[in-house]
Amino acid sequence: MGFLGRVFGRRQLPVPVDKRISTPAGRRLSSIMEGTEKQSNRRSAKTAFVEVNETPKPPANAIYWSAAWSEGPPVRRESKLEVLKDHARKRWSRKRIIIIATILVVAIIALAVGLAVGLNNSNSSTSDSTTDNDESSTTDNSSPTASGDTAVASTTDADFPVGTYSFTTFLDTVTTDCTSNVDAWSCWPYTIYNKDKDEAMTTFNWVVSGDTGGYQISSSKDDPLSLSFSNVDMNLYSEGEDSERYTFQFTMDKTVVPSSALTDDGSSSVCYFNSTTFTAYLYTKMAKGYPTSKQPANTTNEAWPYAFRAEQSIAGGDNVPICYKTTDGEIGEQITDTLEAEGASTLCSCLYRNYLTTSES
Repeated sequence: MGFLGRVFGRRQLPVPVDKRISTPAGRRLSSIMEGTEKQSNRRSAKTAFVEVNETPKPPANAIYWSAAWSEGPPVRRESKLEVLKDHARKRWSRKRIIIIATILVVAIIALAVGLAVGLNNSNSSTSDSTTDNDESSTTDNSSPTASGDTAVASTTDADFPVGTYSFTTFLDTVTTDCTSNVDAWSCWPYTIYNKDKDEAMTTFNWVVSGDTGGYQISSSKDDPLSLSFSNVDMNLYSEGEDSERYTFQFTMDKTVVPSSALTDDGSSSVCYFNSTTFTAYLYTKMAKGYPTSKQPANTTNEAWPYAFRAEQSIAGGDNVPICYKTTDGEIGEQITDTLEAEGASTLCSCLYRNYLTTSES
């Protein structure tokens, strides 16, 4: 009882009242302390988190903005319209560069083409004024370059090529590969140019008829090869070029009387090369070079004023040639034991022309 009496007998001590300082500075300090205590109580009643390190974002419609914690001057935010304008300016710059580059390339190509055409025209004009000793342009296939002492006619008759002409040529080459006996094939006048320039001369006399719709050619009298043909069509090739030419072709049966015996008994003989091809090329611009002034051709017809080439040819094979023995001009038995057929790739030919190569001039 004594313990309980002591416990309950105690009285509660009074809580001292906050003292306020009556001076002005004291009152301000008390106000600050009270405000701080109230603010602390409110913070403890709510749970809120603010990240002080996060940079505030600008409003969606702001063009100029500034954050309290940002460093440097205000940042300008570009609008969509300005972005599109900038993109358009860049695209136009690229297009302008491409257009300018294209114009430059086209100009360079046009300049190159113009120079090439000009040089070509200049060369053509020079070749057209070729004189007696100038070389002419290269002709078709393996035809050599022509040069010579006979000048190309500067003008021709309005009816050209219609007329009666003499084509004075020389025997250029003789090929005998189509027969096993070289004596079975021969070419008038039996002497080639490299052996005797004068003895190699051969003249063809032909007549050209027709009009611009088409020209034909026929043989005339006094033909050394005894050629007989009539109104064979002439075809024009390489029109307008330096190698422009008329060409015609026909087949014939060529007869050869061998100068040497083909048999062991020494009998005379005659050989026939049936279906021999005769081809001629009448040039209309290319200069001729034969005959020279020292080799006049005694002809009554007008001389063909340009280059000319003619060829007789036949390939090897069975019955090439067919040869017979002859007695006083009468045909006897066929010769077979001394002649063998050659392959179809072999050739016999006689080549005539009236132009010279550089080495022959």
